[in-house]
Amino acid sequence: MTEIQNLIDDGVLITYSLCPYERDLERYGGPQIYEDAENVFCLNSNIVASFFLLPTEANELKTIHLGIYVISDIMSAFGLTLKQQEVVLNSIVHPKEHRDFYRKNRSRYIECIEAADLRLTENLFTTPLSTVLREHFETVCKYVVKIELLDSQMQLCNSKQDIIYSLIHMFCNRLFQDSRFERYALAVLRHCIHDINQKRAKLYTLNK
Repeated sequence: MTEIQNLIDDGVLITYSLCPYERDLERYGGPQIYEDAENVFCLNSNIVASFFLLPTEANELKTIHLGIYVISDIMSAFGLTLKQQEVVLNSIVHPKEHRDFYRKNRSRYIECIEAADLRLTENLFTTPLSTVLREHFETVCKYVVKIELLDSQMQLCNSKQDIIYSLIHMFCNRLFQDSRFERYALAVLRHCIHDINQKRAKLYTLNK
């Protein structure tokens, strides 16, 4: 309270209010695994901090790159293939949404997600960011193991798909701080994964 009063005395604050923080236990699966969810939140913050501490200026393209990488990584940690990820994203964004934005840097986005699919973090990001990204993926995987256990015991307080949505939104909120850019990232990732899946399907047909 002394610190707040000092800010008021310095003219930085005029009024303030204290609000209780209530953990959203059910959204992330239940009280038994909320600590695991908070470990993921902590690494979300570490990713964003590491990104903005990079020596090169973080521009819009690089920010979208990081966004689509982590969103895909979260779904991969839940065991979703790129085909399954496309299904999830189709339930969130329209197939034509922000397609012009995607086309401007299509090859770069595809390169990013193909590297993510192969777990080639170092090909895209320098350390310490790549290190934090690996730690984030491993932490989400551990969280997923506990989610699966609770689900098998019929004690999970939310659906796995809704937990995925919540984790994605939580990360995007930290990185973009603007829901418009979250939509850009989700749409770009959807188009990117769709194109990769189409390319792989054609190669499979040709090699039959």
